[in-house]
Amino acid sequence: MRKETQHVYHHHDVAIRDLLTAQGSIEPSSVGGLLCSCLCHHLGAIALFFLIIGGLGLQLPSSVSYVVGLLPGFGPAIAALIMTAVTGGKAGVGQLLRRLVQWRVGLHWYLLVLFGVPLVLVVGASIMRGVISLSALIQQWPIIFTGYLPLVAISLVTAGLGEEPGWRGFALPKMQLRYGSLLGTLLLGLLWSFWHLPNVIFSGWGVQTFALFVFSTVVDGFILTWVYNNTKGSLLIAMLLHAAQNASAGLVTHVVAGFNSNQYFLLDAISFGVCVLLIILFTRGRYSYQPDCTAQPTEASRPQATASKPTHWA
Repeated sequence: MRKETQHVYHHHDVAIRDLLTAQGSIEPSSVGGLLCSCLCHHLGAIALFFLIIGGLGLQLPSSVSYVVGLLPGFGPAIAALIMTAVTGGKAGVGQLLRRLVQWRVGLHWYLLVLFGVPLVLVVGASIMRGVISLSALIQQWPIIFTGYLPLVAISLVTAGLGEEPGWRGFALPKMQLRYGSLLGTLLLGLLWSFWHLPNVIFSGWGVQTFALFVFSTVVDGFILTWVYNNTKGSLLIAMLLHAAQNASAGLVTHVVAGFNSNQYFLLDAISFGVCVLLIILFTRGRYSYQPDCTAQPTEASRPQATASKPTHWA
């Protein structure tokens, strides 16, 4: 869940049924399509639900609205578990779950993820608006502990745990293996962006805002891929980075007065876009991708067809 408080995603029983009744000989190349189907089937149903509620003039209790808006944000994680079970069996699911708690990656990655993200954005805002942004953060430094880090903790569960097992845990390894790091990340970033389409409907976003959001999300996806590749597929670090990206939006818009959504998305895209270009330059386009070192989803073994032996008669 990125830079928003509520998502309107609902898992369709039909999508689940289709996955569970799929043939056992699912090819790895088709897994991405099945994941997309599982993620997208629910959009029409949940949108229709809210439109009916609004059209009838009904008002749901705030607690019900919150749950309806929050729980579907776990769609990618649920889809990842289903598809991993289908394609990798118990071994695959176990591998995916272990990567959620893969914490031995080096202290510097925790520091970079938690404090590097807001620092890059504040520096970028300072360049756009002068040193006032950086000085404002220095003057309000307690907000790092009273506002930013608590938001990271909340977003770690609501966004990181809900989405990263699907995007980086299941889809990214297959996308990198098939298309390479750069093209694979670009395609996944577009999918990740358009998964947020209901924001256009329910948050009142215009075309320009959503276009900037797509730009920002794709760029953020490149940062996530780089960190993922350098931490041997740790989903815990990916979740923390996702949470830091979300929480930094609130921090920057609080510190820098007058920043609207369009300006923030543009700031995010440009600031981290520069970082992405530097990473591509210093890694010579390989983006730190090493298939043998980066975690790859386990595929279930398939029974091999064996030719029947001829019967010899005495």
